[in-house]
Amino acid sequence: MGAYRHGDGDDKADVEQAIRLLRSLGFSVVDESTTDTHIDLGRLLKEVPDFDSLAAERVFYIRNLTGVFAAVFAVAVIAGLFMGLLTLDALDLQIIERASHDPDERRYASTLLPIVKHRHRLLATLLIVNALAYETVPIFLDALVP
Repeated sequence: MGAYRHGDGDDKADVEQAIRLLRSLGFSVVDESTTDTHIDLGRLLKEVPDFDSLAAERVFYIRNLTGVFAAVFAVAVIAGLFMGLLTLDALDLQIIERASHDPDERRYASTLLPIVKHRHRLLATLLIVNALAYETVPIFLDALVP
């Protein structure tokens, strides 16, 4: 019930309706001549960037490459924060804060202590930001390499 059956006679109408829907959503449909029941959606939905000038093309590539590099950089920084912050112990920082002879070391320990004290919040924050950075990379790469 409600399932699409191969060869029910309305294939051409279905394809035309799908093409109209895709156009209304902003997709550029490359090949309208496909009337087979097997439709290659990759070929139908392939969007080719249309540049008005060389400057527009440069802006497109610079924006997407900058996005890729920023996302990869964020992933690397978050990996470093995982290793650096999650290996610190709150008790060690309290000892350094109270007993260190170096005032800079005491200041650093007192700055890091509230962050490290709430380990679960720190871990959840780093995981969410890491997932966000990982998921951003394909968005920019899909625009560059369709």
